[in-house]
Amino acid sequence: MTDEEIEKLPNWMMIPGGIVLAAFFLWLGITRYQQHAAMSRGVGYTIGYVTKTGYVVGPSSHTAVSFAYEVNGRRYTSTGSGEPIYGCRRCLVKFATRDPQVRTFYNLICVPEDVPPPPPEGWPEPPFYVRAGTLD
Repeated sequence: MTDEEIEKLPNWMMIPGGIVLAAFFLWLGITRYQQHAAMSRGVGYTIGYVTKTGYVVGPSSHTAVSFAYEVNGRRYTSTGSGEPIYGCRRCLVKFATRDPQVRTFYNLICVPEDVPPPPPEGWPEPPFYVRAGTLD
């Protein structure tokens, strides 16, 4: 290989890198659209039980929370960002009724202990007061 060929090599590397980057953003956009579409067809609410909290160290260091919730007899587990309110082990989860694995975890909305378990299909609205504007 000549020096001139070596200088041109990084340009070739940019093409596959650009394709991969474009594919990633396309995938991200499609995923976000599918989640939005699933939530717009109908939502339910249930209780997300906090199973673990921790701190993720890396380029985007943050507090992470692991939680589990149940809809129609099926158990789902997931993680979210942000630590729940101190002492809260039951947080609100909003899910798409047609695809319950599409969900929003509200780590700052604690489900009061006196609220009974939700029905298998979830609640159509939370059965307790939630400050206006926090579920948007």
